[in-house]
Amino acid sequence: MSTFKEGDRVCSIEMATVTAVIDDESCEIAWDISGCASDVDFDRLRPAAAAEWQPIDTAPKDGTKVLLWMVHRNAAYSPDPIGEGWAAPVTAKWIDHNGGGWTWHGMLGRPTHWMALPAAPKDWKPFTDEVHG
Repeated sequence: MSTFKEGDRVCSIEMATVTAVIDDESCEIAWDISGCASDVDFDRLRPAAAAEWQPIDTAPKDGTKVLLWMVHRNAAYSPDPIGEGWAAPVTAKWIDHNGGGWTWHGMLGRPTHWMALPAAPKDWKPFTDEVHG
């Protein structure tokens, strides 16, 4: 847990892990509880790691990086839109600049769904040589 001062209040940022049963399977879900306890809107908490694609209107608009499922208009004319690259996931985040909107690199299109980014591998290590591959 880390704390910070907001005006004359001391606030904390904490991650809590709960075990939930979803579709008869037990899984751990991390919840991000940010701010002072009195300021937390428990009705708006979201799982930090969604297990499946969610409707785009439920995506976090707080700058959190997520996966968006993007669909290009040409997908409607393709016999295989995913195979031909007219529908694909992109990494994105919401920004408030110029009235707000999604920002991402990659294909043009419209986001239809979102999913939390997966956690980084636990055993990853930085490269120690100049060979990249």
